[in-house]
Amino acid sequence: MSQVQPADRGNEIIEQLNSLAIEDASEFELVKIEREVESIKNAVEPSRYLEIKGMIACLRRDVKMMRKYHENALSYSSHHAMSHFQYAASLGKCGMFEEAYNHAKEAFVKDKAKMSLSKAIELGSFVEAEDVCELVDEWKRNYPDEGLPLLSDDHDIASYALEALDKSLKKNPGLMVPIDPDQIDRISKLVEEVEVD
Repeated sequence: MSQVQPADRGNEIIEQLNSLAIEDASEFELVKIEREVESIKNAVEPSRYLEIKGMIACLRRDVKMMRKYHENALSYSSHHAMSHFQYAASLGKCGMFEEAYNHAKEAFVKDKAKMSLSKAIELGSFVEAEDVCELVDEWKRNYPDEGLPLLSDDHDIASYALEALDKSLKKNPGLMVPIDPDQIDRISKLVEEVEVD
């Protein structure tokens, strides 16, 4: 039985982290992954190591460290497009969609890969970027038999929006306003009067 090479294991870890949503990542799991990454640190490219550390920081909601690791990965990277792609994924998970879109678009410009184009269209459509139409045209030319890679459903959009709102409220607790009990009664009466088809 052949042993998995550290570089391959680094790619597997990146796939594993990309599949995790912030709300699904347990600290126990992240510590376990982090220990494994430290054990293969010297056998993987520095940019891959930094991307993984940035992804872990993202899942911990540590935006400052996420940025630091991903920006360092960009400076070390021989796979510059992949570093932009991973940065876009982390930024998107943290609710920073405009910035995520710019990195996804940069990844596509550099590598012309399907997954970079898909991520750029997904994020660009979400932030209603003016230049996303050019990317959609590119998709239609290259993948005419496939549907557009937009956010898959309302759940994804709601999840992104709630993550961004949660982050804003944690930073600015003064934005939260106590609910007036009279207002709740008025809303309840209005809801009762609405007819549902």
